[in-house]
Amino acid sequence: MELIMKDFGSATKLFAYLALGYMVAGLVSGVVYRELTRGVELAGKIQLSTVHTHILVLGMVMSLLFLVLEALFHLNEQKLFKAFVWVYNLGVVGASTLMVVTGLRELWGLGEHPAISGVAGLFHIALTVGFVLFFVVLLKSLKLSK
Repeated sequence: MELIMKDFGSATKLFAYLALGYMVAGLVSGVVYRELTRGVELAGKIQLSTVHTHILVLGMVMSLLFLVLEALFHLNEQKLFKAFVWVYNLGVVGASTLMVVTGLRELWGLGEHPAISGVAGLFHIALTVGFVLFFVVLLKSLKLSK
């Protein structure tokens, strides 16, 4: 965590930069989806259409929520804070990346691939573990703030 804090100065600043990065990625993914599917007749909804929302909600909105909770309850003082930040963001970035890969394969008529689905499942597990770690950190911080 020291390395992260050395670069960003504080956990609140870290979450602000994460939110900014996810906002840019989410907006860019929306534009890319619109440009790639312009004039293309799609038989149904493809995974690429959901990447924009996933990145904005799981990345930007959650980072802003984490920022507020960090400011109020000093989550970074908990032992598992570093694990929470790394695992959660690994899950968001990994799952979002594989959503893009799957969406592009669908757009190009290649369909889903079992290996990609399996790895995406692992990133979803990382995301779940990140949420569990977050709640452990939050509940311990709330207990200390009494």
